Formats: sequence, C-alpha cells, structure tokens
Amino acid sequence: METDYPDSTVHSGKTELLDKFFRGAIDGAVTSVNGKLISESTIMVGRYPGRSIEINLGDGQAIVKMMMVLREKKMIMVQTVSGTGNYPNNAINSFFNSFNLKKKLCRGWSTFNVIWMFLI
Repeated sequence: METDYPDSTVHSGKTELLDKFFRGAIDGAVTSVNGKLISESTIMVGRYPGRSIEINLGDGQAIVKMMMVLREKKMIMVQTVSGTGNYPNNAINSFFNSFNLKKKLCRGWSTFNVIWMFLI
C-alpha cells in the first residue's frame, strides 16, 4: 500500500519530522487492528527511512509484521499476517528481505515493489 503526502506535511529529507510521523503511523496501524505492539525498529531501505513493527492480533492468535518506508513524500507499507504457530518463518523473512525500491521513472512517476502477503 502506498500513500502520498504533501511536502509541507512530511518528506524523507525532513529528518526532524520523521519520529513523530512514524509514531503516528505505527499507533494508527496498531489501533486499526485492535492489536498490541510487540516490537519496533528503525530501518533504512537504501537511503530512505522506515520502521519495522510486529503486532499481536486476537490475544496471540496471529502476528502482523509490517514495514513502513518513506520515500520522499510517499509512504510505502508492506505486511504479512501469520498464525502465531507459523511465525516467524523463512517465507516471511524472504519476503521482507526481497523488498526494494525501484528507480524513479520520470517527472513525478515512481514504481515500487509493493506486495501484501497473508500467511495463516
């Protein structure tokens, strides 16, 4: 999933805004699924900042692993959902390790490898 934001709101180059921006995104993700945050880490994808999180769903029935990356003014999010008995696993690790940002195509157009994977 990807979302564009106005430059005045947030931009990957405006480092003073990033912690607050990602805190809101993480809190929103956890709240939207009525889950509990298990872990959170700061990541970089190429030169772009991001966060990797894990969310407990349904009192331990499932785990959401999500990666959020801010490329300039575009937020890119990928996630997996897995039953707790099947987490972690090599497929999830391979999926997240395969994520990359492609080069811009031309004047404002971009393309990304964005995939949602559900493993239950």
